[in-house]
Amino acid sequence: MVKILVTIDVESVKNVRDGKVYHLYYREDIERPCKKIIQIANKYQAKITFMVPVNEIIVRNKELSDLMKLMIANKHDIQTHIHCPTPLLDEKTLVNLLESEVEMVEEIVGVRPIGIRAGGYNVGSGSKWINAVLKAGLKIDCSVWPGASTLKSKKIKDKAVKNEERRWGKGALYFDFRGAPMFGPYRVRDDNIARIGKSKLIEIPITVSKYEELNPWKYRFDPKNQNYVRLKRTVMKYYNKELIEMIWHSTRVTFKGIDLSWLYFRRFEAILKFLSKINAEFVTISDVWELIKTGELTVVSGE
Repeated sequence: MVKILVTIDVESVKNVRDGKVYHLYYREDIERPCKKIIQIANKYQAKITFMVPVNEIIVRNKELSDLMKLMIANKHDIQTHIHCPTPLLDEKTLVNLLESEVEMVEEIVGVRPIGIRAGGYNVGSGSKWINAVLKAGLKIDCSVWPGASTLKSKKIKDKAVKNEERRWGKGALYFDFRGAPMFGPYRVRDDNIARIGKSKLIEIPITVSKYEELNPWKYRFDPKNQNYVRLKRTVMKYYNKELIEMIWHSTRVTFKGIDLSWLYFRRFEAILKFLSKINAEFVTISDVWELIKTGELTVVSGE
């Protein structure tokens, strides 16, 4: 029976001023969507892992602490998430930022996180991100989106890179997940998070139904990018695997000023209902770590 890890990146439309990230629409993009997600998940006994960039949000929205406590009270999970120009930072600065996130989550909800996703998948290149994550005491990374890269994926190269460079400066966004495993978990190579190796860091990549480099969005296990039929096909493709990961964002989706979030909530509820019917097992990142420690979940490693 497949285990389903549902991860939600908790965030809003963002702005950067004086080197700090600000999330602009707390109630519309964060509070209301997260409460709706909790309501739907609880209906189907589904566990959710919320990836929360605490320091970025709470500086202007102190009520985030109440929302986080609600997540924990409903038996969901909270892990770390951070938006920063990883390629432009030295390792020590990056470690300090990650440690601050870990400590803030623990201070608010009393649970020390062990997982991370890089905001914008911005892990940079080489070993810096891997070393910093481990030094901050984190065990599991969920940043890898197989096939996607700032080098070849057209929308990322044309839009995301320019946006981040406008905020932070040239070279602010870089990742290259070409050739990465399509599902996990696996131990990463010391110098490359998208390759299987023998590092202490465990990667759980976002599950994709098909490997694609130019336009990887429609193959991502994500209610925004796959309709119900495609979400269901993705599940059935990997049903004999141990673990697959769904990703979604709390941020509203609008088109020409019209909020289309209802459509994605409908897809989200439909796939959770389907998963509950086939008795898939919902797990959080915290659950995954416990299963790995006890040997109940296989972690692939290489030379």
